[in-house]
Amino acid sequence: MAKPKMVLVTDPDLNTRKHLVEILTEAGYKVGATDSPVAVKEALMVVPEVSLVITVLHFCGGVCPGILLVEWLRAAHPEIKILITTIMPDFAPKGVPVLRSPYTDEALLEAVQKELA
Repeated sequence: MAKPKMVLVTDPDLNTRKHLVEILTEAGYKVGATDSPVAVKEALMVVPEVSLVITVLHFCGGVCPGILLVEWLRAAHPEIKILITTIMPDFAPKGVPVLRSPYTDEALLEAVQKELA
């Protein structure tokens, strides 16, 4: 039996994080969750076996932490896959898979499975 893949979810909204963790855990993934890109960087120092980071694309004071996280992940951890969730897919960095919000649990699982295939 294959070892479950590790997915790291980052979203500033606690309820969203809890829901994503629940859905992904029920689907058999190992899941961690953080509330910010800075916390993702810290988590990767402790849990280096992350296969996929799911991050939300949102703007805060004219800055988009999700885009900054994607840029950092591409440079520091090119082996880690990235999935962005957003209501603004046109702002997503080129070449990064996007799951448009709102999405169903089934759509989330399909997107995760595709990225980890």
